[in-house]
Amino acid sequence: PYLLILWAFTGGSSVITDLIPGEKERKTLETILLAPIPRASIFWGKFLSLYTLCFASGLMTLVGLGLSAVTGRMGEVKGFTIGLPAIAAFLAVLIPLVVLYAGLLILVGCLSRSIRESQTYVALLSFIVMTPAVMSQFIGLTGGTHETWVAWTPILNSAMALGQALKNEVDLALILPSMATSLVIGGITCGIALSAFMKESILRRS
Repeated sequence: PYLLILWAFTGGSSVITDLIPGEKERKTLETILLAPIPRASIFWGKFLSLYTLCFASGLMTLVGLGLSAVTGRMGEVKGFTIGLPAIAAFLAVLIPLVVLYAGLLILVGCLSRSIRESQTYVALLSFIVMTPAVMSQFIGLTGGTHETWVAWTPILNSAMALGQALKNEVDLALILPSMATSLVIGGITCGIALSAFMKESILRRS
């Protein structure tokens, strides 16, 4: 499950450095903002493009697991099955998680003044995302899956819920907090990013 967590993030992180900071350096962002289109609409268009890339990356992982289960290759691994409950749990966790990722990434894009600066922020953000995802592998071994702090720790709760889904166990005690924390943090970061995008300082390159 932590690979799905990471791949969903990587799908958007590979383009955010060019989506806004790259336009600043090429001086094309000014042209876009001069178009007779509400600035908020431009922002949400960029957000949706990030969301789509992150979601597609995570979804391809789910499709790959599904195909493996259909062909019977994964049936050799004890406890590893992909059924409709597992697919529903995957989507319930992935859809809000991608809101979190896209919100964080577009915030980085809005706050960065250059491609190099955004690359630095994305590298730090990748480490922050990877740490709880990797932790989920060890917590599963120690039996701490249902601890309260695990259920309410962003990204970690998503990884744990996905791990349970791989066993065809739909654990609402993990899925619901995962959805809530992802949507709340994603909403906050989107709000901050939109506020920054609406200011003229978004054009600053130094």
